[in-house]
Parts: sequence; C-alpha cells; structure tokens
Amino acid sequence: MPVLIRDFTPIARNIFILLLCCCGMPGCSLLSFDTETQQVSLCEDEIDLTPKTEPASSDPSHVYIYFIHGLDPCDYANLRGVEQYCHELGFANTVYVTLHQGADVVSHVECTKAHDCKARIVIYGYSAGAAVARRAVNTLHDRDGIDVDLLMYVSGITLIDCKSSRPEYVGKIVHILDGGKVIPGMQLNGAENYRFSDLWHFSTPMDPRTLAILKSELEQQALLVNGAK
Repeated sequence: MPVLIRDFTPIARNIFILLLCCCGMPGCSLLSFDTETQQVSLCEDEIDLTPKTEPASSDPSHVYIYFIHGLDPCDYANLRGVEQYCHELGFANTVYVTLHQGADVVSHVECTKAHDCKARIVIYGYSAGAAVARRAVNTLHDRDGIDVDLLMYVSGITLIDCKSSRPEYVGKIVHILDGGKVIPGMQLNGAENYRFSDLWHFSTPMDPRTLAILKSELEQQALLVNGAK
C-alpha cells in the first residue's frame, strides 16, 4: 500500500515535505553519489622560495692528531692501530711519538698553527704519555699562546686531579680510565670522564668503546673547522 503524505503526523509531514524540496534543488547532493576531486593550486607568491642554507660540512683535513705513547716499546697496546683507525676515518694528519718526544709535539704544533689558520689540534696521551701530553698542552699555552682544541687521556692512571691536568683553556678534555686495581687512576673535575672497569691497561686504546668516543670527538672537531656546532 503506498505511503501518502496524509498518513504522517503534522510534524512528520512538514519534515518530509522539506526533505523533498531540498532534494529537488539544483546541485543538491543528498540523493547524489557522484563526487568531484578538487584541484588545489598554489599561487607563486604562496610558495616558499627562500633559499635553504646548506649545513656547514666537516673538514678532517684541518684536524691534526698527536699520539703520545707510554712505557710500551713494543706497542703492546697497539697505539699504531689507533692511528691507522683514524686514517680509515679520513683523518690523515697524525703524528706518533714516544714517551721522550714531547718537545717534538710542541714544535710540530707550533709549525702547524703557523701554516694552517684553520688547524684543530688534538693531543692524545696514553698511559705515561698522558703526563707528557699534559706538559705539552701547558707549554703551548704558556710559551706560545696556543690552546689545544681536544686533549684525550687514555689510561692516564698517574694523573692527579689538579689544575695542570685539567687546564681551563683547553677546548675539551676527555679522560678514559681502565679497570686497573693497583693504580686505578682518578677522575678529573671539568673533564668528560669514562671508566671501563672490565678493561685492563693495555686493552683500553683499541677497545671499541674507546674508539667510538675518539671517532665522535674527531668528527666534532672536523665540523668545528667550518664553524658548525
């Protein structure tokens, strides 16, 4: 039986008539299932045409690393291996000296700074070589006004926490200690201190954690060559 308008209550009838009127209007979509995709276009003045600033690139060619060995004539700690690791990372400017050649480090740094205004100086002292590194850093500052950018002590167990061990004019000091029981070494105030209690003295330089710290620090120095943070 067909449904007639009169069969609805007055209120329902009025709503039904209103719906019929709306659905019959041009452009009404209540009874239509056709859809259109709107194309959105940006005017030229709405597009960001500002040139993007390129980040400062790293430059390892201006980073100079000085390795000072300790009482290890056979290189049992494999500091030569650490030097080779730096070469593989792209840091080719390295100098390797023994415990008794601290003066040569000072002379070489003086020459480097005179010929390369962008030079970043890294001094790495292992074991007893840490004390030699400390002396070289202080000599460069006091005699030549040259401040080292990064000073790394690795298993520098003879260092004590005094002003000369942590000179405030050095850009950054990293102090890595092993797990030695006889001479454990001490942390230095103002330095970035690490202690790997599972390592013995001669295994510290080539331990992956030590190498990872070295890699991170060298990469930061390479960025600082061009003023990046």
